[in-house]
Parts: sequence; structure tokens; C-alpha cells
Amino acid sequence: MFDLQFINLLAKLLAVTIIGYCIGSIPVCHLISKRRGLNIVEVGSRLAGSSNVTRNLGVLLGCAAFVGDFFKGILTVNLCFFIGIEGNLILVPLIATIAGHCKPVFARFKGGDGMALLAGSTLAIFEIYSVMAIIVALLIAFGTQKIKRVSSLVGFITGYLILSVTSITLNQHSLVFIIGFGGVVGLLLAYAINGHRHRNSTSILEWDNIENQMEPSKDNRNP
Repeated sequence: MFDLQFINLLAKLLAVTIIGYCIGSIPVCHLISKRRGLNIVEVGSRLAGSSNVTRNLGVLLGCAAFVGDFFKGILTVNLCFFIGIEGNLILVPLIATIAGHCKPVFARFKGGDGMALLAGSTLAIFEIYSVMAIIVALLIAFGTQKIKRVSSLVGFITGYLILSVTSITLNQHSLVFIIGFGGVVGLLLAYAINGHRHRNSTSILEWDNIENQMEPSKDNRNP
């Protein structure tokens, strides 16, 4: 029913997808923050991402966290190229790697928003054409650090728009691939926005509870 070439390709795709999830699950930000005695998912935006590391541990460690997540994306894409997975099929291991980063099995499924990882995979896939988009995205992300919880999203959106226009203009990849990649980007963006909103609402509720606990009860007040 299936020839050996198809079975071989399917086996490679399955293997690199599993490996991709494991690569994405490497808890770079957790490891960096724990060395400083901090649980990164309990402070700030509660995301295990480079932006949260930067806000709580400084620019140097934030850059280290970004580089670690960035190279996870590069590693997965190059692994695909190495074993012969190309074209639209690359999207499958890429999605698995992003899933591993957002819900890492090695960190109790508490991860980041996947922006740095996506930037790394974008560089590996689109090569030199993505450099300008990534540089602009980084400048905007670090330039908007004071805007809590949205800095990486702002840079990400701007960078992706530049990359999309460049790719379509230069016909670097097929339209199907660009649309598929855009779908992955859209899903990740929706996940990130939803996560940021949820954490923001949770933080407000927790702060209200703390304020209520600090207020003296009416029964204990002097008449």
C-alpha cells in the first residue's frame, strides 16, 4: 500500500517531531532564574521567557535566556534539513517545538510565549531575509520594556509583517508554505495574547486579595 520511501519519510518526520518537542521543553529560563534563587513563573508576567527574565534579573541574563530559546528554534529547523525534512513538512516539527516551549514536560508544563524560539526558527528557515525583521523586532521589544507583558508581542508583530512582505516580494518560499507559517504564527500569537491577559487578570485579583487581607476588620476597629 505504501512504498518504502513514504514509510521512511514518515518515520523521519515522527522522529524529528518528538525530538523537536523535547528540544522545545528544555527549560532555559527556569535554569537561569533558579541559579539566582528565583522561580521565574512566580514573578512578573509569570512567563518563562526572556522578557520576564530581563525585568526581574537584568539585561545580561535576559539576553542569555533569549539566546538559549532562540537557538532551540535554529536547532530544530537544521535538524529537519539534516535528515531530509523540507518544505511544508518543516511546519510539523516546528509546531511540536513551540508546543514543547509553551508547555515543557521538563518544567511542569509552565513555559513561555515562544517568541524567541520562533525568531530562531524564522532565521533558520528564511535565512538572510529574516535578519532585518528580527533586528527590528528586537529593537522594538527591548525599547518597550516598560510596557509590561506586551513588549515581545509588539516587536514580534512588527517583525513578522516585515518578513511576510519580504518573502512574498522575493518569492523565497511557496505561497502554501508562507500561509502555513502564517497560520503557526497566528496561533502562537493568539496563545500568547490569551496567556498575557489571563495572567494580568489573575495578578489583579491576587493584589486585591492582598489589600483586603491587610485592611483591619470592622470587628477589630475601635468605636
